Amino acid sequence: MTLTPPPGFRTLLLVDDEPALLNALKREFRSAPYEVLTATSGEEALAVLADRDVQVILSDYRMPGMSGVEFLAQARALRPDAVRMVLSGYADIGAVIAAINQGNIYKFLNKPWDGEELRAVTAQAFAHHALVRRGAQFSQIFENTSEGIFILDREGRFETVNGAFCAITGYGE
Repeated sequence: MTLTPPPGFRTLLLVDDEPALLNALKREFRSAPYEVLTATSGEEALAVLADRDVQVILSDYRMPGMSGVEFLAQARALRPDAVRMVLSGYADIGAVIAAINQGNIYKFLNKPWDGEELRAVTAQAFAHHALVRRGAQFSQIFENTSEGIFILDREGRFETVNGAFCAITGYGE
């Protein structure tokens, strides 16, 4: 069963195979204005994502069984709108490229982490998630309203129109 949180509710999922590091990460966010969930493997994290609406995921890169990149690629398929980040002590360029290309990550952060930076980047990730979600909502409104809408550039030329505008005016896009 998927639980739907109230509007504005924010959830962070921390994924690391080392319980002591997970506890340290959880302490970093103890006063943060969002729920913090944890998982000690990619498989466990995927189970969490199947049941919960998570907006931001912070995952280790090197984990037994399933690498962080493999996990984030599957997480992307399961929760495409979740913002995905990597926190790892393993920062070779191939790892960063794989994380970007396969996991479509927002940020790659290094261990040991700076708590202030980690909290700031996580807050930015939540803001990014909200902005993307709001943009998708406005896009749906633009496309599905019965009112004709057009957007002009600075010179007064049409940039885009919605389907209702085309139906009302008889002009194509």
